[in-house]
Amino acid sequence: MTASLVSPKYPIVIPKEVRRKFNVTPGQRLSLIAKDGYPELRPILKPEQLIGILAEPLVPLLGRSSDSCRLYHSASTGHSG
Repeated sequence: MTASLVSPKYPIVIPKEVRRKFNVTPGQRLSLIAKDGYPELRPILKPEQLIGILAEPLVPLLGRSSDSCRLYHSASTGHSG
Protein backbone atom coordinates (compact mmCIF):
# COMPACT_ATOMS: atom_id res chain seq x y z
CA MET A 1 0.00 0.00 0.00
CA THR A 2 1.23 3.47 -0.87
CA ALA A 3 0.39 6.32 1.49
CA SER A 4 0.37 10.12 1.26
CA LEU A 5 0.24 12.76 3.96
CA VAL A 6 -2.20 15.66 3.86
CA SER A 7 -0.24 18.83 4.68
CA PRO A 8 -1.63 21.60 6.95
CA LYS A 9 -2.85 23.61 3.93
CA TYR A 10 -4.26 20.37 2.41
CA PRO A 11 -1.90 19.64 -0.50
CA ILE A 12 -1.34 15.95 -1.13
CA VAL A 13 1.89 14.69 -2.71
CA ILE A 14 1.35 11.79 -5.09
CA PRO A 15 4.18 9.29 -4.52
CA LYS A 16 6.66 8.80 -7.37
CA GLU A 17 5.73 5.14 -7.92
CA VAL A 18 2.06 6.09 -8.34
CA ARG A 19 2.90 9.01 -10.67
CA ARG A 20 4.97 6.69 -12.84
CA LYS A 21 2.42 3.88 -12.87
CA PHE A 22 -0.44 6.19 -13.91
CA ASN A 23 1.65 8.63 -15.97
CA VAL A 24 0.70 11.66 -13.84
CA THR A 25 2.58 14.72 -15.05
CA PRO A 26 3.18 18.22 -13.59
CA GLY A 27 0.32 20.58 -14.40
CA GLN A 28 -2.07 17.73 -15.17
CA ARG A 29 -5.57 18.35 -13.84
CA LEU A 30 -7.18 15.69 -11.68
CA SER A 31 -10.78 15.37 -10.59
CA LEU A 32 -11.54 14.30 -7.03
CA ILE A 33 -14.78 12.34 -6.80
CA ALA A 34 -16.48 10.25 -4.14
CA LYS A 35 -16.84 6.58 -5.05
CA ASP A 36 -18.37 4.09 -2.64
CA GLY A 37 -17.73 6.51 0.23
CA TYR A 38 -14.03 7.02 -0.58
CA PRO A 39 -12.19 9.78 -2.46
CA GLU A 40 -10.90 8.85 -5.92
CA LEU A 41 -8.63 10.84 -8.22
CA ARG A 42 -9.26 10.69 -11.96
CA PRO A 43 -7.48 12.52 -14.76
CA ILE A 44 -9.34 15.27 -16.57
CA LEU A 45 -8.71 14.41 -20.20
CA LYS A 46 -8.16 16.92 -22.99
CA PRO A 47 -10.35 16.49 -26.10
CA GLU A 48 -7.44 15.09 -28.13
CA GLN A 49 -6.94 12.38 -25.49
CA LEU A 50 -10.51 11.17 -26.04
CA ILE A 51 -9.86 10.05 -29.63
CA GLY A 52 -10.23 6.29 -29.85
CA ILE A 53 -11.50 5.89 -26.29
CA LEU A 54 -14.70 4.12 -27.38
CA ALA A 55 -14.39 0.42 -28.14
CA GLU A 56 -17.16 0.56 -30.76
CA PRO A 57 -18.08 3.24 -33.28
CA LEU A 58 -20.86 5.65 -32.26
CA VAL A 59 -23.15 4.63 -35.13
CA PRO A 60 -24.51 1.48 -33.41
CA LEU A 61 -24.90 3.42 -30.17
CA LEU A 62 -27.08 5.95 -31.96
CA GLY A 63 -29.35 3.18 -33.25
CA ARG A 64 -28.49 3.82 -36.89
CA SER A 65 -26.92 1.41 -39.29
CA SER A 66 -23.90 2.56 -41.23
CA ASP A 67 -25.99 2.22 -44.42
CA SER A 68 -28.58 4.72 -43.21
CA CYS A 69 -25.81 7.12 -42.20
CA ARG A 70 -24.21 6.71 -45.62
CA LEU A 71 -27.57 7.39 -47.29
CA TYR A 72 -28.12 10.46 -45.10
CA HIS A 73 -24.64 11.71 -45.95
CA SER A 74 -25.27 11.19 -49.68
CA ALA A 75 -28.62 12.99 -49.57
CA SER A 76 -27.35 15.91 -47.53
CA THR A 77 -24.10 16.47 -49.42
CA GLY A 78 -24.95 15.25 -52.90
CA HIS A 79 -22.04 12.76 -52.69
CA SER A 80 -22.49 9.02 -52.92
CA GLY A 81 -20.50 7.01 -50.37
